[in-house]
Amino acid sequence: NVVPENFDSLFDSILQSSSLSLAGLEQAVMVHSAGSLGDITKYCKEICDPETIRDCFDVNVVGAILINSAFLKTFHEAAIKKIIVNVSSLAALQPFKSWSLYCSGL
Repeated sequence: NVVPENFDSLFDSILQSSSLSLAGLEQAVMVHSAGSLGDITKYCKEICDPETIRDCFDVNVVGAILINSAFLKTFHEAAIKKIIVNVSSLAALQPFKSWSLYCSGL
């Protein structure tokens, strides 16, 4: 399960561990392409467990939203250019057999 508290200070920790400050930045860029295929051994008609569905959507949808939110909160007051690149996959455009959870979360 995705834990929102894990995102709260993520970028503050990154800045601190890298000895960076907001004042020294011209722009902040985040590129992410994390995700989970989920259980691709089953077709959609065989996926009946709500927990399995929630787990996949927590990572692929909720996780992406929370990391974007944390990024924007961290750099909100900085007068810098902010760029977020969400990398997706071909599965966002073309369905694959037994990838129903992954494809629907893109």
